[in-house]
Amino acid sequence: MQSLLCTLGKVALNGIEDEHQQVVFSEKDFGSEVFNLGCQVGIITRERLRSKCGVKPSVTFLHKSFQDFCAGMYLAKLLDSNQSEFDTFLKKLYQIKDDESEIYLPSPNVLDFCCGIQRSMLDTLLKLTKRVFGQGSWLDISIHLSHIFESQLTYAELVSLFSHVDNLKLSVSYGDVPYLLYLLKLSESENRHEGFILTKLVHFHITMGYEQWLPSLFKFTPNLVTLDIKLGKSFKSITPSQLKELYHAISKLGEMKQLKLLNLNVFIQFDITYLLDILTKNKKIDLKGLFLQEFQFDNKVMANCLTNCSSLTHLCLTQHRLQPGLSIKDVIKAIPTLRKLESLDIVGYRIGGTVKYLKSVVPQLLRLSLHGCDFNDQNLRELFTFLNRAQKLKSLNLFGTTFSLLSVKYLVDCLHQIPSLEELYLMKTGLNDETVCVLAEGLKEMKSPLHKLYLYGNSYSQIGRAALAGLPVEDDIAYFNECASQIWRDML
Repeated sequence: MQSLLCTLGKVALNGIEDEHQQVVFSEKDFGSEVFNLGCQVGIITRERLRSKCGVKPSVTFLHKSFQDFCAGMYLAKLLDSNQSEFDTFLKKLYQIKDDESEIYLPSPNVLDFCCGIQRSMLDTLLKLTKRVFGQGSWLDISIHLSHIFESQLTYAELVSLFSHVDNLKLSVSYGDVPYLLYLLKLSESENRHEGFILTKLVHFHITMGYEQWLPSLFKFTPNLVTLDIKLGKSFKSITPSQLKELYHAISKLGEMKQLKLLNLNVFIQFDITYLLDILTKNKKIDLKGLFLQEFQFDNKVMANCLTNCSSLTHLCLTQHRLQPGLSIKDVIKAIPTLRKLESLDIVGYRIGGTVKYLKSVVPQLLRLSLHGCDFNDQNLRELFTFLNRAQKLKSLNLFGTTFSLLSVKYLVDCLHQIPSLEELYLMKTGLNDETVCVLAEGLKEMKSPLHKLYLYGNSYSQIGRAALAGLPVEDDIAYFNECASQIWRDML
């Protein structure tokens, strides 16, 4: 039976490696003897497909999972019998370029089955990943999470397997819950935890619903440097006591002074005041980046928290979509106490006249994003009056701010005083032909040319486009928070 599965597996693997993910074969692909035997045991089946050319006989596996399993059987056999052919197949399966600069896995089930059949396969896959992507200070094992689960290795075997790696990165989503729970149960079954996968995590990204065991997971991740949590709609079923337990577990990570970046994002409204209160009282916190997206919080508690987190270099506050334009005056007043701040991102909050409190922090900023902050001409004039002191500023984002002709002139005068600016984001700012022409003329006279200028969502015609000729304009693309992406890359 094993011999039959391996023979069928060679055909199955060839189909998977095909750029069109072949699932329909002919009898000659298998040979008459293998074909008849495969049909008898019910792994493959003969069908008649109708096409423009008439009825054509064809052969398919009983289910796509059967094809993946047989391919995994064949690949596991190659690992023992023909290393050269195995390497060739694996490189095709992963679709690795010749210079090993890119890796892509179109059919992960094949390697899941292979790891379940041949446990040593996991070690081979990890070495391949490390060779391709192991040049940095950490290794991403996200694509191997299911392989680890399927291998069903013991705690000691996993510790030995990862002994050559010090820092790991892991991204999990809804479908990865069983695999993550498997690692957690292994951790809870041992008295010692040094050297295990969870203890070696330095970058952890979680995108899923709330699970009751989530807080206990953080007991085994003491070395986290960045924690990114996005909890979906099922998070609304959490009780207040569970919410406090989660916040408390997160704050404990900060006590160890390893956690440098905390990014929290939920899709419904939740009060984060409790967590902020813990961070405020905890003198051991040494955060470098704090990203709080779509949360409620007490204005004064947040201000006190910022005063305590003096080591922050990156701060992002995104207003909940159900409460647009909420004022955070006390928070804005506290921001200048962040003497090391390099990147400030405020989205959706009504700043208006409180913008003056940012005056003292602007000179140290590398990136400033004030997205949808409800500015009028007077507010913008005040902002641009002291923004010209931002000699280090590389990126400025004023998405959603309505610009009049007068405020565009204020902006241009300001930009002439900022020699380091590389990126300017003015999406959905009400620019028309007249204001675009003024902007374009001013940008062409800048001391240092822009690398990126984002203008999508504005209403200007060919007249405006002609004025922008020669500038690096991106006006017809969706905006995916380029500033935040760059911040995240810098933090890693």
